[in-house]
Amino acid sequence: MQFTPDNAPTPYASWSELQDQLSRLPVLCLSGSSTEPDPDLGTAFTPETPHGGQMKSVIDQIEKFAINEEHVIVISRQAARLSNLGQVLLMLMVM
Repeated sequence: MQFTPDNAPTPYASWSELQDQLSRLPVLCLSGSSTEPDPDLGTAFTPETPHGGQMKSVIDQIEKFAINEEHVIVISRQAARLSNLGQVLLMLMVM
């Protein structure tokens, strides 16, 4: 039984293709290694003040970073709530 046509592109990348693509990207190793750890690695991460469920203050803070074209990584136990709110905000920005 065949699910894809013969001329369909391969649905995955080969290891050599992945290596080629990844070789052009910067590397940040967060696991153990045989080399000495980078002592300056900690300066690349800055924790923010906890927002205690106050979504407006979270969005305001993310907006400030976005205006400055800075990357934001949000670690939260409220991922579903933040995801839904993010989708609503994206819809409002498109309007």
